[in-house]
Formats: sequence, C-alpha cells, structure tokens
Amino acid sequence: MTSRRSAIALTTMSAAILVAAAGIAGFALRPVDTPGDLAAGAAPTSAPAASEDFVDERSVQVRLTIGEPAQLPLTRTGTLTATWCTPGTNIVAGTIVATIDYAPVYAVHTDTPLYRSLGVGDRGEDVHVFQRELTRLGFSVEETGYYGWDTARAVREMKLAAGGADGDEAYRLDLEEVVWLAGESLAASECPLRVGQAVRPGDAVAIGPGTIQSVAVEPLPVDLTDGDRVLTVLGASGTVGSDGVSTDPQLLEALLQAPEAASVVADPSSTTLPARIQLATPIAALKVPPAAVFAVNGDRGCIQSAGTVHPVTIIGASLGNSLVALDEETAITTVDLGAAIQNATCDATEHPGQEGQP
Repeated sequence: MTSRRSAIALTTMSAAILVAAAGIAGFALRPVDTPGDLAAGAAPTSAPAASEDFVDERSVQVRLTIGEPAQLPLTRTGTLTATWCTPGTNIVAGTIVATIDYAPVYAVHTDTPLYRSLGVGDRGEDVHVFQRELTRLGFSVEETGYYGWDTARAVREMKLAAGGADGDEAYRLDLEEVVWLAGESLAASECPLRVGQAVRPGDAVAIGPGTIQSVAVEPLPVDLTDGDRVLTVLGASGTVGSDGVSTDPQLLEALLQAPEAASVVADPSSTTLPARIQLATPIAALKVPPAAVFAVNGDRGCIQSAGTVHPVTIIGASLGNSLVALDEETAITTVDLGAAIQNATCDATEHPGQEGQP
C-alpha cells in the first residue's frame, strides 16, 4: 500500500513540475514589447545638400589615325660616310644624323620646313621659327625674325654641341646640311642607307612611323553632359570636339613620343588605348538624396528647400545621391523630403530659356 501511495505522489509531483515548466517556457517565448526608445521614428522631412564640382569624367577607349610613314630626306649629293640611324632609336633635333663626304648633316625641327639657307642679314618668318627652335634647344636668342650675330653665335653653339666642326661656316645654316623633323624627334623604324653608298637629294636617311593625325573616342558615350571636354591619353591631355575627335597638336605630339603608344602607332587599325574624357570647366552641382527630386521630366525636375521650390537639371549621380544643377545662383544647404514637400508638380520643367517654346 505504501509503495502505491509513493508512486501516486511521484506521478503527481512530476505532472506539477511539467505544468510549471510549460508555464515558464510560455512566458519566455511570449512576444517582447518594443522599448519606447527603439520604436520606429517619423520619416525624415529634410536632408543635407552638399556642393560638388561635376566634371562628368568617363573612362573610354580611343583609336589613333596615323598618316604616311615619316621620312628624313637628304638635300645633298655625295657619299654617305657615316650614319647615326639605327632601327628603334630616336633621332633628336639638334643632333647629327649622318655625314656626307665627312660633312655633318643636322636634324632640325621647326614649325614649318626650311626652304632656304640662312645667314647673317636674312629676315623672315623662317628665321623666326628657327630662332624659336634654337631657344627650345637651350641656345638663347631673341626671336625677332632677323638673323643677326646673336643668332649666328647660337647656330655655332648648336653645331659644336652636336659634335660639328668650328669655323666660318659654323655661323650659318646651309639647307644642304640639315634634314627637317616634323616633331622634336623621330623614332626610326628603318634606316635605308648604308655607309659608302652614293646619295642624292630626296634619299631618306631614316624612316619612322607616320605622325598621329587624330585621336577618336570609340565609342563615344551617348549621355554626356553638354560642354567643352578634355581628353587624356597616356598622361597627355588636349581638347576634344563634340564628335569625340581630337586634333590638338600638343596631345598628338605627346602621344607620338610616348613609348606606350609605339605598338598602336605601328598597327592603329587593330588596337585602342584607354583614355579619360571630362568637362573642361566643372559644373557647380548639388548632391541630394534621389527622394528630394520631384516632378521629374526627362533630365529636368525640382527640389524644395525650406518650403521654396527650385528648378534643377539632373546631371548625374554620386554614391547613391543625385547630382543636380540649379537654374539660379542660390545657396542651399538642406532639401525637403517626404511630407515636407508641398508641391506634387513643378512648373519649371523645361530648360532655362525654353519656356513657351513648342
């Protein structure tokens, strides 16, 4: 009898424990009330607006247009007694490129080819461009267009620095003793003449790649912001037209001298170069949340600041924000959002100056 009462008591106690455990578990699993300080806040009604210079920079590819191979033709008849031309080396302005009958032939770069011999007393644009080249080479001379004794001394210094002989002839520049370089240097790809060979005017002492005639962006992005642009290729920059083509002389000359462009110059039809284009003059922009722009019509829309509506042009995006340009010059540091925007529409949805146009 005692054992039976003990078993009943044990069963009753176990049931009580289970009921208590279930109650505790139910209490632990009940939904927890959200603390007051963690409850969802009201939707924001304003946000900061930051000024930013917008240049619309894009990464692009460019293709080069190359002219006919460049040649350095001699202007003297005789026997080639020495040549400094070897494939793969640069022929630089102000140096000796060859000798004919032991007389040196100098490589000279001017903006336009020389057409006559120059000496003391000569005047003209050809004298002026030659004086400019002497100055570039480091031989100080006043660029007057008059071949005076200061120019004569600078010519002598240039010849002696290159390894030429001194004497009365060192003070003048004979057309027969020069070859004309279109640029400051020429990367020789071929050297057709050999020492001991009879030469005559027109024989090329060196042949190099053709000059770069233009650089074209391929393909040109279709959503560019209007404005003059700058093209940068291999660290060299120059202006580029709205058609994506640049013929800027400084850019073309810099590219022709860049070692990285040599393979492209050699085979321009099958190779492109990475480049960047951007606006030449940055646009003053305002960076705002996308939700701040309303009544959007194409690239036009409006923002509201402190209850005042401002028409804008949408010009881009930056890190999840919209970049807009204001129609008027005004300082804005915050924009209205959500319920604070009182206008569902915006009258100024056309570009400035276009109101009333059909």
